[in-house]
Order: sequence, then C-alpha cells, then structure tokens
Amino acid sequence: MEIPIINIPPTVSQRKRVKLVALALKDIDDQSRAMCCLASRLLRYAVFVSAQFILAEEFPGARTEQVLSRAQDCFSNIWPYLRARRAEVASLKSKYSSMFLSRYVPNPLSEQMWMKSDRGDEVSRALRFVLSRLWFCVSLYGDAGVELLNERVSSFESIGYDDQIARVIMLKGDGSKGTYFVLGATGEAIGRQSYASSVTNGSSDIRVRADWSQFLSDNMDGHLRNVWDTLRWANMEDYELGISKAWLRRVQNEGSLGQWKRGVATRYVLACLVANRRVINNGKQMSHWQMSMEEAGVLSHVASIGRKHEDALHMFLSEHHHVESIHFASTSGKLFHIAIASVQTTHREYFILRDTGLQIGSEEEGVCAQWQEILSCT
Repeated sequence: MEIPIINIPPTVSQRKRVKLVALALKDIDDQSRAMCCLASRLLRYAVFVSAQFILAEEFPGARTEQVLSRAQDCFSNIWPYLRARRAEVASLKSKYSSMFLSRYVPNPLSEQMWMKSDRGDEVSRALRFVLSRLWFCVSLYGDAGVELLNERVSSFESIGYDDQIARVIMLKGDGSKGTYFVLGATGEAIGRQSYASSVTNGSSDIRVRADWSQFLSDNMDGHLRNVWDTLRWANMEDYELGISKAWLRRVQNEGSLGQWKRGVATRYVLACLVANRRVINNGKQMSHWQMSMEEAGVLSHVASIGRKHEDALHMFLSEHHHVESIHFASTSGKLFHIAIASVQTTHREYFILRDTGLQIGSEEEGVCAQWQEILSCT
C-alpha cells in the first residue's frame, strides 16, 4: 500500500512539538481526535502523526517495522494503512465466528495473537492447534478436557527446520501461562511446560519425551533437523514418505487443488506416525527396524535398542496407513463438509480433518456421531 504524505503542515516553529502532541493524542478515542483536527493546524498534523505510534502499539512486529521504515518521520499519513490492518483483524474474527470451531472455543486467541500477522499464517497455524485440542478433548479426554478449551493462545512461535515445530504459549483464565511444543502440520502437542506465573521461570517442569526432547534441543540450538528424515516406511519404491508416487504424479496436474490434497496427505501421515510411542516390555524405545519387525509379528526375536540410540527420534509408518489417494468428494460426486477429507489407504478408507489429518471416521461407520454433531453434517 502506498503511504501518502500529510499536507498542510504547521509552522516551522511548531513542528518540534508535533511528536510530543502526537504521543498524547495516541491515547484518546477517534471521536476526540477528529475534534482536535478542527482546533488548530498543529493538532490536526499531530493527529495524523499519532497513527504511527498507534500502529506500533497495536501491531508490533516485523511487518509494522517494515512499513514504518518506508514512511517519512512526521510526514507520512499512516491512517489508511492502520485502518486496513484493523479491517484485516476484523475480517479474521468474522470468518472464525462462522466456523464450527467457534461454537466450542469462542475465544481461541488473545487479542495480541489476532493482531500478529508478520508472516500471514500465524492465526491459521494457531487455530490448527486449537482444533487439535478439540479433537483430543472429544476423542480421549471427554468432560475432563473441557477446561483446556477455555485457554487462549497467547503466542505461536515457529522453531526449527521449515517451521515443523512450534512453541505455543497458552493463557489460562487466572493469568497463568504454559508452554506447549507442537507439530506445526497437525497441531499435535509433543510436550509441554507446566503452568507457572511466568513461562520464563527456569524451575518450571518441562515434560517432553526423551526422543523429542533431543530433537527439540538440537533445533533450538541452531542444529536444524528435519522431522521427515526420521521417518521410515515399507515399499519405498512405490511410496514417497508413505504416499503413493503414482498418485503424487497425478495430482501434479491439478494445480492448487493438487497441492492442497498433497498437504492433507502429509498431515495424515504425520498424524499416524508411531514416533516411538511403542516400547518393548522392559521400557526400552524401539528403532525403525524393531517397529517394522513388530509389524511383521516377530518382535519377540528382536533385541532391545542400544543405549546409544535410545534418545534418537524414530518414526515408522505402518503399511496399513500408506496413502493411496485423498478425496474431497464422495464417489457419487457429492462434496464433503469443508473440514473433512477422505483418505484411501492400502486397506481401508478413513475420514479425517483436513487441517490436522486426525481421524474422525472410517468407511464402515462413516463420520462418527460426535463429529457429525460438531460439524453439523450428516
């Protein structure tokens, strides 16, 4: 957006007071500022300059700094840009209010989070985490998880390689905060820091599985590691990251729709990964090879993983979950609900949430009754 220049400046002797007056006018309401414009040229000019301070206060971040660096100090009219940013936030809130998620989580983000849009996708990534929490509440926690839905996302910071991991700060009603480490693609939490009055309190208990702990530590120390490098799957000749190579070639010709389908497929793969959740009887974690042996039913003959590799991240995709194709409509051509996709695997068809890859139904049962009610679909 082009930034216009303020016309009709005050006298040269008054210009040195413009910033001080603008700082004072920053804290009054728009109606009062409009009245100030009629009082004098100095006040009128200061009202225009005050937009720079309001913008920096309401929308802190790299995007605002870039705009202000282009503006001429005390000469540029930032009001059109400030109104556009406010309208952008209002549009995001309006869109969210029309989503099914808003009925169950009416206040998902803090006001600061709504206004954070340096990259443009912070809000959508934060809402994916909120949707993932709703899935876990419905599928695992039941009524015990309702309290989680009252928390708000205060900060969402991507860390590590290609934004695969995020650090999310949650704000409770009593003002306490807690930090979660989240898979960016699925919104699934892989660890959390206990709630405390300050998230920077070094004594706070951080609970992360040993394998993920080392992975996170490496990424936060600048040794970027790719989650996909830890994945193993069967039949690598016909599947790429557990997704059919033949299908990937077909969707290349579908443009943006094909890219969207591929994104859903990768989220489903991540949502299905064992990621060392299975352990051998003595509590030792499994390697990729041991997981594949268990899949083949010969785990009893496999020795436990060596101590050297206990803290390494091992992710294995079962052949049962290899992706053959992704669909947004039924075989009869009827479109699914906008939040639903179907994934055809090697053996079965599953219904999943497009934004998280988490399962909400199967070909035998269809979409489960709970999610039909949540999504208001049949």
